Amino acid sequence: MAVPRVFLSSTCYDLQELRFQLRRFIEDIGYEPVMSEFGDIFYDLDQHAQDACKEEIGKSNMFVLIVGNNYGSLYHRHSDGTTLPDSVTLQEFRKAIEIGIPKYIFINRFVQHDFENYRRASAKHVQKYFAANKVQDDQIQSVKGNLKQEFDSTYPFPQDAYRYIFYFLEIIHGLDLNNAVFPFESFEDVRDTLRKQWAGFVHDALTKERTVAMEQVEALALKLDKIEYQMRLIADIKGTTPGDNKVTIDITKLGR
Repeated sequence: MAVPRVFLSSTCYDLQELRFQLRRFIEDIGYEPVMSEFGDIFYDLDQHAQDACKEEIGKSNMFVLIVGNNYGSLYHRHSDGTTLPDSVTLQEFRKAIEIGIPKYIFINRFVQHDFENYRRASAKHVQKYFAANKVQDDQIQSVKGNLKQEFDSTYPFPQDAYRYIFYFLEIIHGLDLNNAVFPFESFEDVRDTLRKQWAGFVHDALTKERTVAMEQVEALALKLDKIEYQMRLIADIKGTTPGDNKVTIDITKLGR
């Protein structure tokens, strides 16, 4: 019997215990966890191991992202000249966005709190500049980018890794769809949220299935009404018309 495959994406060393606990939870509810450290990834000999992990996302049904206070290993194809290169976890997240797989995003509550403070301070810095300077419409985005770089160069990030983690979180918070974020402090927070979300997902799927069935029933009922109407016409004609009582009916109207 096929079961949902859940790809778990996070940094490994700092979240090792949480990953082990989530694996047990996923297995206990009858789903299949997909985790690199348990041999769940097929490593093609012609691929880099990091790319093999990305490919496995396309074979999964759900994607769970856990963001802690570590950015993780850099993606092997990153450019050395890139100011903020992608981590492996961020590349996995980009792949999940690309294929449109359902995503469940968890961010350490304290990291999220620090990020919100950073965003408020950054927005204030930009607003202050625009309030004092007139900027042409075609230059707004360029100016905002320069202001952000200027702000980041002096901002007191709580940890060096936060400069990169906040870059990751900006991408997450910039999503237009499937962008719910769940803060967490412990495994229990993640477990309880997933249990509720997956229960809601199943309920929604069952409700949609039932709605489709009702629509089909209503369409069939409409066709039967049309057939009944045509049969009444036949009965009326046969009762009033002398001769052979031949009747012509346009059957295409019955299926509309």
